Order: sequence, then structure tokens, then C-alpha cells
Amino acid sequence: MHRLVRKPSFDMTRSQLVLLTCLVCLPTLFAQSGAVGNGFLDVQILAAPVIAWIDGQPDLVYELHITNFRPSTVTLTQVDVLGGSTLLHAYEGMDLASSLTRVGARAGATDPQRLEGGQRAVFYSWLALPGRKTPLAIRHRISFRVDDGNEESVETGEVGITRSAPVMLSPPLRGGPWVAVYDPGLKNGHRRVIFAIDGKARIPARFAIDWIKLGPDGRFTHDDPSRVSNSYSYGEDVLAVADAIVIGMEDKLPEPTPNISIKNEAGNYIALDLGEGRFAFYEHLKPGSIRVKLNERVRAGQVLASVGASGSVFSGAHLHFHVGDANAPLAAEGLPFVIRSYQRLGSVPSFEALDRPWTRAVGEKAITRSGDTPAPLTVVSFD
Repeated sequence: MHRLVRKPSFDMTRSQLVLLTCLVCLPTLFAQSGAVGNGFLDVQILAAPVIAWIDGQPDLVYELHITNFRPSTVTLTQVDVLGGSTLLHAYEGMDLASSLTRVGARAGATDPQRLEGGQRAVFYSWLALPGRKTPLAIRHRISFRVDDGNEESVETGEVGITRSAPVMLSPPLRGGPWVAVYDPGLKNGHRRVIFAIDGKARIPARFAIDWIKLGPDGRFTHDDPSRVSNSYSYGEDVLAVADAIVIGMEDKLPEPTPNISIKNEAGNYIALDLGEGRFAFYEHLKPGSIRVKLNERVRAGQVLASVGASGSVFSGAHLHFHVGDANAPLAAEGLPFVIRSYQRLGSVPSFEALDRPWTRAVGEKAITRSGDTPAPLTVVSFD
């Protein structure tokens, strides 16, 4: 079921290759090894770190771009995240390997910790900070082994954490149950896919959720699963998450959509201007279902369109929803958001379990949540 959230591998590969030559840094952290005249690694943060509220706890979210600027091979062995003098987390072993992706690596490439001369790795942080005071800034200590066997490290300067509160939104759907399908650690999941458009690398779906409805049988579809109309999600109303202005849309792409490319991978979509430089995106909509017009003012809860399976959809209808910082489905940085109210009904234990009927655990009760987003694979309902 991983294919439910993957973006096309050719988009990811092209984006990563362009990323090697098209970096614009905001802010930049330049780091060199402690040995004078023997610098190896350049470390950059392209989008400022933010706090995302996931099921009641703060998560520190950002990416480090680590480039080896020497012909010698280096192997990353540890990444320490520090808030002042406090060690927030030490990534090493499998914890480190699972947090890294080597830019431009071919499918099946191994050892993302190993960087030849000129290669770059991206380190993805989704660091839970339960019970901790959120730091104002962070810095990093990166340890590595050079191919001659020497152990070295670099230390970066501090970078501030964005303090603005995430936008509070009404639910994009009604009823349920709906599964919040995403996983920040999924190698090819949309929260790790980098798009380099107009010379700038971004992660538009950094905080995206794919919403998929469950039927009374606990499954995503009934009868013949190959027919998209048999999906319980298909045709469900998509709702405005706030009082907003319709700022972008596409409504004519067929299902399935042929010749998927960077221009149509979002499928039929609607973009809402939420104000203050934030835009909501609804993707993979049913052809011809959009009920609003460009520049129309909409109210929270108003029906906008219907869930469909247009664009880059590999299995089943669903609603892809995310918030970005520009009016472009892909040429924008993904921003965190929180939902005003939802009921947490339970969870699906794993992506593999998505193929099996879901049932609520014995004795498990619905819990009303507000002001956060569901954890990965949480099953929820909306009023």
C-alpha cells in the first residue's frame, strides 16, 4: 500500500539531480571540519525549522543538506541536534540511516551515509519533543569517517526556529471514518520528495495528508477494487477549510490521467488563499466536480468539489491536502497546519495493514482532539 502515497519516482529523481546545481539557501549554515585547511562538509538548511503539533505533542521539522566538497569519500556516523548546550537527540546507526536520503541516488542504491566527492545527502528531522520546552534555536554536530580512516566532525552555527503558530483549519471533509495516510519516514513518501522548479528546491508536501475513507466493512473499496468508483472515498464532498478566496484550479483532467508529468501530477485541484502567505491545496479531485469559480470568496465548510483519482494516483481515490507558502501545488514550501476539531477513533498499525479490514480495538473509545493534526495512520471522523 506504499504506492498510495508515493509520488512518481521520475519526478523525484529529476528534482534531486537539479537540486545539485540549483540551490538557493535560506538560511545557510557553512561548516568545516576542525582540522585547519581540511574542510569537507557544507551544511545548509533551505527552509527554516518549524514546530508541527502532531497528536498533542510538538515535533521539530526541518532538513539538513549535507554536501561532501572533497574528492575523498566520507561516511556520516552521527548527527547531534543541540538546543544551546542541551543535546536534544543523537542520530546514529539505523536511526541515522533511516533519516538520510542521498540526492540523485539511483533506485536500489545502498548506504545513504556514504558520500563520494561532490555527493549530497538530505537529513530529514521529525524530532518529537514531548515534555520539553521548545528551543529558540538549534545547531548541529556532524561526525564522519574519511576514507583514510580518520574520524572528524563539523559544528554548525545556530539557526532560529520559526515561532509563528500554524494556521488553524476546519476539516477538509465530513463524517468518516477517514485514515490519515502519511509517514514522515517513508523513503519515497511525499513528505520527502523534493521538487526543483524555477531553480529552487522545495518540499511542497512536507505536511501533506492523504485522506482515505473506510466503509462499514473496514476497507477502502467494495466489490471490484479496480473500479475507482467503488472506493468509499470517491465522490465525497471536499470542504473549504477556512473563509478564503479561490486562487487556482484545474478541473478537466481525466481519470486515470495519462502521461503523468510535473505539470499534471496534482491532478484536478483547487487552491485557496488563506491569507498571510498561506495557501491550501486539494488534489486528485473528480473531473468536472468543482463547484466554485476563480476569485470566488468561500466560507469554511462550503462544498468545493468531490474526491476523485486524477493525476498521480496509483491505487484508489483519496484527497491529498496540504498547505504551502505560494500559489503553486509544487513550487512552494509545505507549511504546518492544525485542525480545529476531530475525533480520534483509533489507528491502523502499519502500512501493510492497510490491505486488511480495520476494526477499533476492544474497549477503545473515541477521543475529541483540537488544535493539532492526527498522527500517521490515525483513523478519525469529522463533525
